[in-house]
Formats: sequence, C-alpha cells, structure tokens
Amino acid sequence: VFHAKAGLRALGFSVDDTPVPIICLSSRDVSLEKLPDELLLRGIAVSRWYAGGKSYSSVPQNGAIRIAIFATHTKEQIDRLINEIAALI
Repeated sequence: VFHAKAGLRALGFSVDDTPVPIICLSSRDVSLEKLPDELLLRGIAVSRWYAGGKSYSSVPQNGAIRIAIFATHTKEQIDRLINEIAALI
C-alpha cells in the first residue's frame, strides 16, 4: 500500500499516509473522467465514484477514483498501475 501511495504522490496526487488499502484519487488533482475506462482497456480495474447517488460519504463533490490494493498484488503490478496512470495523465 505504501509503495502505491508513494508512486501516486510522485505523480502529484494528494494521497493520505495511512495503511488503509483503499486509495482515493480526487478529481481535484487532475481530470480523471476517462482514466477508469482507459485503465480498463489496459487490463486494470478501478472504481469510479460520484458524489450524490450511490457513493461513499468521503467522495469529493467532483467525484473520485478508488483503487483497492490487495495483499496479493505484487510490486510489479503496482508499478504497472503507477506507470499506466502516469502515461494517461
């Protein structure tokens, strides 16, 4: 989790420093509207959440992308996630 968060911070995202394995990328940071679809085309699934409707209370008004990191994710998979996001933003 900390490796993923550090990599996303290096890309300019504001990511908390907790051990929680859910990472929320806010659209306040960059335009994330197409990112989930583009990542899915590359074989990486993330969740898109919108304020209002069915959502978590912590989701900013502009929406967010939530990334779940599992214990089974390898360093290489996390590096790939970070590299794909870097290429898309």
